[in-house]
Amino acid sequence: MQILKREVIRQCTVVTIQIPSLDISNTESVSRRVTATMRGQCQVVVDLGALRYFDVNGFAAILHWAAGREGLEVRLCSQSGRVQALFELLSANSFVQLCRSREDAMATFRRPGVPYVSSATEKIVPLDEHGL
Repeated sequence: MQILKREVIRQCTVVTIQIPSLDISNTESVSRRVTATMRGQCQVVVDLGALRYFDVNGFAAILHWAAGREGLEVRLCSQSGRVQALFELLSANSFVQLCRSREDAMATFRRPGVPYVSSATEKIVPLDEHGL
């Protein structure tokens, strides 16, 4: 059985988990593969795909993937009502966004070439007459 699938869609890497559970028996190997697939990427969607159950080890791995690293934006998605319910039960949806589809997840990325503005409190510096 294949553990994950990697696709590139519109400059975004989509990693789909293809196993039904993420628990103490497989979290380390799955996490190693997901992390290796994310290496060198800028925008990654982790589609929890076939996942229907995770234990505390699996949950920690998912949070680790979602945290990303400098220069990497990561989004999670799952169409599974069970996974959505687990995120709500654990109050994870208050600090980790879990989108319903990969399209919804990809829509949350900043588009390449579009400046990112994280808050209204950032300093705005006017351009001079030459646009510099």
